[in-house]
Amino acid sequence: MKRAFRWGPVTGPARARTAAAAFVALIMFLGLGAALALEWARESGVVSYLTNPVGMIAVAGSATVIAVLAMRRPGGEDGRRPSPALLRAESAVLLAYLVLAAVAVTAHRRGWSVTPLSVSLWGAWWIAPPAGLQVIALRMLPLRRSIISVYVAVIAVAMVLQALLSEPQDPFVGVPPAAPQAWVRALPVDIGAALVLLASIAACVVCVRDAVRSSGEDRVRAVCATVCASIAPLVFIVCVGLAVAREPGQVSPTAGSIAYLVMLGFGCVAGVAVTIRNLTLNSAGRILAAAVSAYAVVAVVIGATLVAGLLAPAGSFMSAVTVVALTVGVVLLTWRVAWALTARLEERDSPDPARRLPDLSAREREVLALVADGARDAEIARVLFLSERTVEAHLRRIYQKLGLEPEPGRNRRWLAARAWIAAGGGSEAEIKGNSG
Repeated sequence: MKRAFRWGPVTGPARARTAAAAFVALIMFLGLGAALALEWARESGVVSYLTNPVGMIAVAGSATVIAVLAMRRPGGEDGRRPSPALLRAESAVLLAYLVLAAVAVTAHRRGWSVTPLSVSLWGAWWIAPPAGLQVIALRMLPLRRSIISVYVAVIAVAMVLQALLSEPQDPFVGVPPAAPQAWVRALPVDIGAALVLLASIAACVVCVRDAVRSSGEDRVRAVCATVCASIAPLVFIVCVGLAVAREPGQVSPTAGSIAYLVMLGFGCVAGVAVTIRNLTLNSAGRILAAAVSAYAVVAVVIGATLVAGLLAPAGSFMSAVTVVALTVGVVLLTWRVAWALTARLEERDSPDPARRLPDLSAREREVLALVADGARDAEIARVLFLSERTVEAHLRRIYQKLGLEPEPGRNRRWLAARAWIAAGGGSEAEIKGNSG
């Protein structure tokens, strides 16, 4: 039977999906338009990292991916997860960087009177996408709106200082902003950059502090927020590091700036993806360790480039030894920091008995693993080739070592099994294999 088509307004979830799909289409249309404008400028002789296809695809593609992620995000708030509107705002802010570049390049080519304003806006907008990630991260925490408002105000002041008090020196003709001489340095501009860095670090500290103090699902959200917030300082460090490492390291300004655009786009997508996924504490901890490793990679690349350039007169051997020592030191420090962070998170969420599991003997661990798998005493005795009385003796010692004293209404067997699971114990199949 054919269903009659009814004319009328689209409401509810269908209307939300339609609006989300329209926003994705708008982002794709604006990204394509900006890319075509920059490609036209390239064909007209403007050779710069802004007109390089790799950078354009990275920014436009990342903005589109974020818009799609916002479309897949449920309309209602899930605890303190970011709303679709906030994710769409981040997508628009990221794409605006490409659109402002297209406007600035076009205005520069045609000699329009708005060229200084458009170039200034573009020159300050690199702050906005990473700052948007930190706003998303802060919104996931139980913070007062006034704290987030203060952060936004500081970022706005920094962008104004960057836009109005810096003087561009023809940044679209072979001199990208990653080169130190691309902009005339002034004290207000340095103050603006310092404000951005301090605000981004402060946001990370707030997230880490909440992750340490919270527990359960709140801790998972706080760890995800920490990862999201940590991307902003990483992007800023890369931007400054490219400028520092260019002279001694002979880093190509165009290649460095294209790499910055790729990292900006990928970082924004990664930050958004972490905040909308339902993760366990272990998964969130591993992602946090990966974020720490990303800092290590950036430190090694920038540090090695800078050191190799400075030690070039001393010879290749000295440069190689120093770079290897720097790399090994950073790797060891990263491993230590990542291990300490994940251990701290797991320690605060694990019950007290789980922290005393190293006191158990190998046989007691085998017995406890089978208890956690739901086996009764008779089954444990059959699997481990023991008598039931021996199994009962092992269980008594396990309860004693875990601090599980007999109390009315207290299920010590269940608590012991919970301690084993919380400690990451193996499966029954693994225990059988080990016992064999």
